[in-house]
Amino acid sequence: MIVALSHDEVVATAGLLSRGSAHPPHPRWLAGRYASAAQLVRIYVRPEHRRRGLARAMVRRACEFAAATEGYDCVYLHTNVNVPGAQGFWNSIAKEVFDARTTSEQPAEASCQPPEPPGPSSVDR
Repeated sequence: MIVALSHDEVVATAGLLSRGSAHPPHPRWLAGRYASAAQLVRIYVRPEHRRRGLARAMVRRACEFAAATEGYDCVYLHTNVNVPGAQGFWNSIAKEVFDARTTSEQPAEASCQPPEPPGPSSVDR
């Protein structure tokens, strides 16, 4: 678990689970493709700290950790497309998106490589 603190208060979190996709519930081809993946979980930023690049920075750190950890070959996540802004955010980071709504499978899923480092104005405020 990675946390961001502001004045000793947790303002953002990001976590990784050490398991790849499994079949079921995922389609067999998807589970096989992400068998050695870390799953991003609990990406959260308190509302008063949003729109400053913090979530993007937290995801970048989690992806960097996974890339430096033996046994992971990629990172993936599931998102709830009903959460305002979630799909747009993940689409802006993801290298590939699997949207099960178009295949009658599971909720939207994306995999990511570590995003490009944000400019100084986005997280150094």
